[in-house]
Parts: sequence; C-alpha cells; structure tokens
Amino acid sequence: MIAMESAMTIGLTCPSSDDPCEMLRTFRADRKRIMAVIRRLEMDWPCSAEIQRRMAEYITDAFTAPPLKRGGAPLPLLHRALDRAYDAYDAAMLQRDDLRLLAFTDAAFSEVGRVLAGITVTDSGDRTWAPSRGAPLLLWLGSAQRDVARYTLRSGERTQTAAKITAAVADFALTATHRDILKEASHGG
Repeated sequence: MIAMESAMTIGLTCPSSDDPCEMLRTFRADRKRIMAVIRRLEMDWPCSAEIQRRMAEYITDAFTAPPLKRGGAPLPLLHRALDRAYDAYDAAMLQRDDLRLLAFTDAAFSEVGRVLAGITVTDSGDRTWAPSRGAPLLLWLGSAQRDVARYTLRSGERTQTAAKITAAVADFALTATHRDILKEASHGG
C-alpha cells in the first residue's frame, strides 16, 4: 500500500473476477439500501449499466480505498466511486433526467480521478499501467497473466493528474452518444 499526500491510503489486490459484470453484482449485493436508486437510474438511463460495466473494466475492483465514512474497512475504489455516483444521482432527483445522469457520471469519474491521481502500477518487469493512458486495467492485468502480488504502486507521476484520469475514464466508459447527451446537459440542454 502507498500513503497519499491527502492521508488517503490506497492498495492493490487481485480483482475479484475477470468479468466486470460480476464485479458489479458484488457491489449490488452489498447495497440493498440503495436498490431503489439503482433501479431508478437504470430505468431512466438503460445505458447506465453499460457505463458502469465499462468503468468496472477500466479500474476493476482491485484498488482498495478508505470507505466514505469513518470507521469502515477499506473497500474497492469501484464501490466507493459508485457509492458517490449514486448519492449524486439521488441528490439530483428534482432535476431533469439528463442532469441526473450528468451528476452520476461526474461523481463516479471524478472520484476515480481524485483517488488515483499520481498513481501508476508497476509490475516486476517494470511494465506500467497508468490510469490516464486510456487502457483498462483489466486488459493490462490479463494481457500477460500477471501476478498482482508482484505489483508496486508509485506515487507522484506528474502526468497522472486527477483531471487527466477523470477524462480517460470518461473517454473509455462513454460512447459518443453518451458524450453528446452529457455535453448538451452540461450546457443547459
């Protein structure tokens, strides 16, 4: 594990699955209290399931981060980002549909960018994965049958800014249609 400047500790473990949908099922199994919000988002925006699947593929559930509330155990960054996103979606309930989707995606992607800022993952062969490069971690992990126990996290790479990481996750998770909808929503649609 590596301590971040903001006193946040982030770790890296083996992903729970090589299937992003399975990672999301695990998230949902632990979130019965927000199932109504999850269903509402997916009813309003069926594409949100694909956005979440692609986000799970991009960051996996291998990164661990402190929970949003004090006293809890570390949880997958994927779960933390989705918790923030569902909270933002629920808080925007009185807004238009497209603004609620914008709140959801902004919260999810910016949380990933904020937590992973300055992080690169390096294996024993000195091959690296950086969250701002646009390649999903799941693909990088699987491409060489890498053993996650041999990874180190390096902090401080200046190119790994929160904004660049947020943009890379969004670019991977959103289709052109999603981007158009969100762009129009952010400009007063």
